[in-house]
Amino acid sequence: MKPNIIGGDRISHKPDRASPTNPPPESIQRDIIDIIETIVIYKLPQISREEIAQMLGITDLKQTRFYQEAFADGRQEGRQEGRQEGLQQGLQQERINIVVRLANLGNSAEAIAEMLGLPLQEIQQILSSRADN
Repeated sequence: MKPNIIGGDRISHKPDRASPTNPPPESIQRDIIDIIETIVIYKLPQISREEIAQMLGITDLKQTRFYQEAFADGRQEGRQEGRQEGLQQGLQQERINIVVRLANLGNSAEAIAEMLGLPLQEIQQILSSRADN
């Protein structure tokens, strides 16, 4: 480290600057590149992934931390949406099963709609689709 001297007084030490012969550590270089990539991606949303990679000289954008984090976020959201859709499908299938069981017990469509608090049209649609099968 070189002393920082102003007006003959020593005020602090600061590290040597990075230079082509003395580059910063690889981890710092990677962090700097990640920050630049993130800024570029957010500031230029209309540019394609390939154009950004070419502009930054990145051969594989998928290897960047930003891409990996975005991919992980997307995967997490996809899983959550998939679970929610699966839950909705399961609930819908159970609703259909209950309607069919109640009809098999001799209940009318009107009675089933009243018992379950569902529109009569929905009950009739379920029963007619089951009758067609």
